[in-house]
Amino acid sequence: LRNQRIEVERMEEKRRLVVIDAANILRDDRGCIIRDKDGNRLTQMRPERLMSVISIVEEHGGEPIALLRNGTYFSGKKKSKSEDPRFGDWDLVESAIAENKVLRVSDDDDMYCVHSGLQNNALIITRDKFRDHKKSHPEIDWDMVSNLQVSDYNFIKDDFVSPSLINKLKEEIPTNSIPATEDQEIETPQKVATL
Repeated sequence: LRNQRIEVERMEEKRRLVVIDAANILRDDRGCIIRDKDGNRLTQMRPERLMSVISIVEEHGGEPIALLRNGTYFSGKKKSKSEDPRFGDWDLVESAIAENKVLRVSDDDDMYCVHSGLQNNALIITRDKFRDHKKSHPEIDWDMVSNLQVSDYNFIKDDFVSPSLINKLKEEIPTNSIPATEDQEIETPQKVATL
């Protein structure tokens, strides 16, 4: 009876996994664009924005996992040592990695986001349109990816705002996810967070 009660409590606590395209969020400079003297837009890294996304997902009952490509990680870490105002507090990213809220992946982070989203029926926060991947991966159910994707968000005074994310997190977690092939194991949110 005790084991049944524990299992029921676990099911009640089940939170929807939300995969975050960390590189996409870190480089999102809408509303705080910095230009050089010739008017060219300068690249930025905004860790505080990634932390805002993670916080909002948690506040609304989701389980965030931000997938950060290694190239972006090393670039951000290197640039964090400069005094340039275009690069925020990289220690925020390091802390999130230590807390398993950010996971470093190979440089094909978009496909990790797509596959993790499909395998776990997780929402995918990104503004990526996946055009190049759609051509090279026609076997993927891109309509399902589109249904899982949350791309209508903005940062208002560095706070992440997405009405559709909030609505999707309120919905019951769908049970339809892609089946595993014989040689593939479905990743659960716990496995993703502990890789």
